[in-house]
Amino acid sequence: MKNNKILDQSIFTFFSAILIISIFTSCNNITNQNEPIIHVKTDSVFIYPTKNKTFNINKFTTTGKYYYLCKVWGVLNYHPLPENENIDLANIQNLANLDNKNFRQYLTNLLKPLVVSYNAKQLLEKSADSLNNVYTLLNNNWLNDTIYLNKEITTKLKYLVLGIDGREIKPDVLNQSKEGIIQYNIPHDDFVEEFPNSNLRLLGLFHYWNLINYFYPYKNIIDKSWDEVLYFSINDFLLAKSPIDYDNAILKLIANLNDGNSKIKEAAILTRVYGNFVPNFRMKKVSGNYFISAIRSVDLDNYGLKIGDKLLAINGIPISDLDDAISPFVAGGNASSKQREINKLILVSKKEYNVLKIESNKTVFTKHVQYYDYGILAEFGRMQEKEWENKLSVVWYPNNVAYLNMNHLFDDNFLPNMHEVMRSSALILDLRGFHNAVVESKMLNYIVETENNSVSTIYPDVYNPGILRYTNDRIHELVIDGKKYDHQIIIIVDETTQGLGEYIVKTLQFNNNVKVIGSTTAGTDGKVSYFVFPGNIGVEFNSTGVCYYNFEQTQRVGVKLDKLPTYQIDTTGNGEDLFVKEALQMLKVKP
Repeated sequence: MKNNKILDQSIFTFFSAILIISIFTSCNNITNQNEPIIHVKTDSVFIYPTKNKTFNINKFTTTGKYYYLCKVWGVLNYHPLPENENIDLANIQNLANLDNKNFRQYLTNLLKPLVVSYNAKQLLEKSADSLNNVYTLLNNNWLNDTIYLNKEITTKLKYLVLGIDGREIKPDVLNQSKEGIIQYNIPHDDFVEEFPNSNLRLLGLFHYWNLINYFYPYKNIIDKSWDEVLYFSINDFLLAKSPIDYDNAILKLIANLNDGNSKIKEAAILTRVYGNFVPNFRMKKVSGNYFISAIRSVDLDNYGLKIGDKLLAINGIPISDLDDAISPFVAGGNASSKQREINKLILVSKKEYNVLKIESNKTVFTKHVQYYDYGILAEFGRMQEKEWENKLSVVWYPNNVAYLNMNHLFDDNFLPNMHEVMRSSALILDLRGFHNAVVESKMLNYIVETENNSVSTIYPDVYNPGILRYTNDRIHELVIDGKKYDHQIIIIVDETTQGLGEYIVKTLQFNNNVKVIGSTTAGTDGKVSYFVFPGNIGVEFNSTGVCYYNFEQTQRVGVKLDKLPTYQIDTTGNGEDLFVKEALQMLKVKP
């Protein structure tokens, strides 16, 4: 038996590892001594101010039967009956062939071991409304259905869903770490086929959908009803004709979470869908247009293209059409971070040579451009970044202002650079694209608590599926060698600031000496859990959430900015870093 846990990273090649890290920017979820420890049975209940949207099915259909089988299976999986009865998911399609009468009878027989006493029924009627307010992740309107369910089935399902008898999930189904991370333990024997049969594909959908339904902390702020997502995902999984169709069904499903931490992990899957060739530049969308925003490697040919050139089409297809085609399959915490991922995938190709239509200096032309294997470009990028590994990376500006790009910090040069920072009269701290887990850990070790709360961590209650709880963390100050840095700090962020980068901002910005500028951050923070779909397609999602101390949302919103963005890229081709320029102006320093 093979447990449904994080995949063994040793099976991936070097190329696969760097591809997945770079194509989908994620939060580096590390455990740190300053992070809160949860107490599931005593922490306060967190209730969202709004509920999940209602979705109704008005007629008896095959898709409707799959829908109700999925939801009833979820109830029984997370609220097990005394005799441990459950739906046999090895036979999903046969069950969905039952007519209305036999479908209800099947559910009735399934719930037969559960005896609900008269007193329990009275308690259910009296407490249902109040309990529904506590079970904030759940919209239980589906339990009032009269097409697929009857009164007896509904009463027993409500009894289980609302946890009146206090029955808990078995540890062989689900575990939770002291940091709130969910570990899904349901074993799967047949998850290794590249293209699983339709029953296995539905089985994966049922498992994943219910895991999110009961334990995803941000479920109430996704755009669609999660019930509606289930209904319209069923045919995507059922009717997939190829591995790529199946890959896209999974991508489309998880994109509905609107979460930058929700993604497929395997590089091979992304390569199968999109390809593994990319040009020697990055792209950014500004005011509806697409511009070259960065050159990946100065050591490789860029065919005369430069920062600020506008991309109009690739292989004859307008960039905007490529954007629209990719969008449904891409997850992002907000519009900025979703566009960040779309921009990357637009440039990915299965072909080594591609025809680009470009506008440069008001002249439109086409150019045949060689793309490079992503593994090669990623390695060039790593080499360029590692050139800073043993260097002082602080850049000095007039008036003793220090600029520190956090991506230029490593294990070996961290302390020397932080000591340099202590000599400055003001600090510009650049958190754009910050991704170094070792440095994240070190940085958090230098941020110490003060008395007031600054952030709250929200996490699911595994003892009561559907309930969220929260714990508080403290405002933090930057302290180096026992000394507080009390000069002005300007933090630069953009859509590539995600996860612990956003966490660092949130914990520092309540200090009066800290200002945050740039553009909207990724709106993605929390600790990641893992799930494996049939076909060994590993995915991840947030199983904890982080917000400001007063529960002000940052997921899908981003951190608070002290100055609203007025630009995102220098389209003049001068290569000027406009955010650094703005920070220097705020400090009254001439660049």
